[in-house]
This record gives sequence, structure tokens and C-alpha cells, in this order.
Amino acid sequence: APELTEIIVTARRRSEAVEDVPQAITAVTPVELQKLNLLNLTDLTGVVPGLQIAAPGGGFNDYDTLRGVTFNPATGTQNSVAFYLNDMFVTNNFVTTSNFDVGQIEVLRGPQGTLRGEPAPSGSLSITTRRPDLEQFGGYATLTGTNHDNTNEQGAINLPVIKGKLAVRLAGIADDDNYNDVRSVNNPQDPYFHTYGSRVSVRIEPIDLIEVNLTYQHLYTHQSS
Repeated sequence: APELTEIIVTARRRSEAVEDVPQAITAVTPVELQKLNLLNLTDLTGVVPGLQIAAPGGGFNDYDTLRGVTFNPATGTQNSVAFYLNDMFVTNNFVTTSNFDVGQIEVLRGPQGTLRGEPAPSGSLSITTRRPDLEQFGGYATLTGTNHDNTNEQGAINLPVIKGKLAVRLAGIADDDNYNDVRSVNNPQDPYFHTYGSRVSVRIEPIDLIEVNLTYQHLYTHQSS
């Protein structure tokens, strides 16, 4: 029989087993991300029931929904889902293009303003990137292509500078697609959406009771439609 793995989440801003959290939460683990080859957050709609995420660079009427809630009375907008990257509030476009070298994705249903600070009547989506490993050197590279000339390249390398104390992780992405593949009669250029990004993560544990995690991320997107 396959071995059961305990899923640890941070829904209440502390690490605990998912079965101990008294609220509806869906955790997408690194194993699932790799097995399902989820290249962007819009693919999560096939894993998390009731979730709809607008594609990056979408139109004015595109918005994110969860549990069928489409309007946020606190802000007067149609985006009722709050997004977080490593526990920091970010916009939709930023988080949807940050889907590389991901450690875990947590989708929390229900209002999240109490613990998260931002009004989110329908729920929140939190991405945690992979932390540097203090013990082992390693890395990976992936290349995915489609018959519509879409390509997605990702990779990362882990460097334990001082074993057990200091480690650095470098990750990057290059994603090129044809956007919605709709061509205008007034514009001979083919539509496209390009995303290029890099991330540097540093983990420091001078003693057992102290852990410091620092992350710097740079993203570049270019769109033509």
C-alpha cells in the first residue's frame, strides 16, 4: 500500500496538519504540481472545484471567483479572491506569472480578512515557493511544448553554501504562448504573451531557534493582442 504523507499548511499563519485546520482548505502539493504539470494558475480550475482564475493580461471583465462569489463589497470590485506569495499580498497578474519552482499552493474558502488583512469574501489563494535546502546540492530543468507553438521552460538550482546554516536557491522561467490566438484584421502581428522571471531565495539558520528566509523576484511580461 502507498505510504500516506502528512500535508502541512499555513492557513492560520502557522505550520500545522491540514486535518487540524477547522476550515475548508485545498492544498496542492509539489507531487501533484509535478504529476499534473500545472504550468499556470488557470490550470488549478481542474483541481480545485469552484475556483475560476482570470488569465494574465486578460480583459477588463475577467475576474477571479471562488464559491460563486463575484463581487467584493469592501472594495467595490469584481475580484473577491485575495492572492499571496510567500505570505505577502500581491495582485492577480503578479501571482499568476510567479508559478515556477512552487513548493505548495493553498486555496482557502470563506472570508479571510481576519487572518490575512485583505478583504476576501470568497477566499484566498496562497503560493509558497520552494525554500533552499540547507543540506543537499541539486536542481532540475523542465521543458514543455504544445502543437500551438507554446513553450514553457523552468529550472532551479540549490546551493548549500554553509551546510546546515546557509543555502541559496536560484530559479527561473521562460514562458511563451499565443495568448488567445485571436488575430485582428487591423494588426498583421500574431498575438503573444511572454513571461520571463527569475528568483533568488536565501535561507539562514544560525541556530535551531532562528530561521531567516529572504526572497528577491524579478518578472518581465510582454503582450500583444
